[in-house]
Amino acid sequence: MPSGKVTLPSPKVGDGALDGVRLLQPETMARMRTRLYDDAPDGAGIAHGFQARPMFGTMVFGHAGGLNEFLSNLVVLPEIGAGVFISQSGGAGATLPFVGADLILARLASEAGLEAPAPQPVPDAEARAAEVAGGYIPNRRAFTGPGQLLAALEAFTVTALPGGAILMPAPILGTMLRHDPVAPDVWQSASGDRVVAIRDDGGRVVRLVDSSGAFTHERVRLATNPAVLAGTLGLAAVLALTTLVGLIWRRGLR
Repeated sequence: MPSGKVTLPSPKVGDGALDGVRLLQPETMARMRTRLYDDAPDGAGIAHGFQARPMFGTMVFGHAGGLNEFLSNLVVLPEIGAGVFISQSGGAGATLPFVGADLILARLASEAGLEAPAPQPVPDAEARAAEVAGGYIPNRRAFTGPGQLLAALEAFTVTALPGGAILMPAPILGTMLRHDPVAPDVWQSASGDRVVAIRDDGGRVVRLVDSSGAFTHERVRLATNPAVLAGTLGLAAVLALTTLVGLIWRRGLR
């Protein structure tokens, strides 16, 4: 599969120019940072390939990914012309590229005077947390073939905590994090990562948008639970096997 790269030595390329030479028009840069589908404006999303995440009272853009044990992460904060890129290989875990980049950017944002606004009170926070609590499964998974059975291994549970907080795994790392309510149907961790609940027209919580900007998680129900499908197939296999054994037994082939 072909691949390629472009290396730019200057951080000034964030506005579409490099050392005084304009590579992209400002309008193009602004469009690249515009979300294609924005059903959760208070949470993370995707803007033309960039993961757009609300942090430090503004929007942080970037993209992360990996191949086997090779992991990379780019985060950019246009307001202060700063960006961090970390690439790692060797199976040392995802903490350095995915957490380290955010920590460095947080320090730069603090020095520049950027700060997230104080969370607003959510009077019905506990009720909303109770509505969010339950099982979820990532929407980035196999929906057909044998691979869909493995999706049952990716399911996780969101737990409601006192005061309207929720407990759920962090993206990529999978560690359980506490998220406190900062707005209706919006929860935020101590590091600034947000989780947003999406409701249907009837007001029911149907999915969660996590802080990565690349993942949403569907509410697990009977019809969408891969564990139910796996259990049904397992039960069918047992019944088929016992039927065959019974047939052999009745015919005296012992």
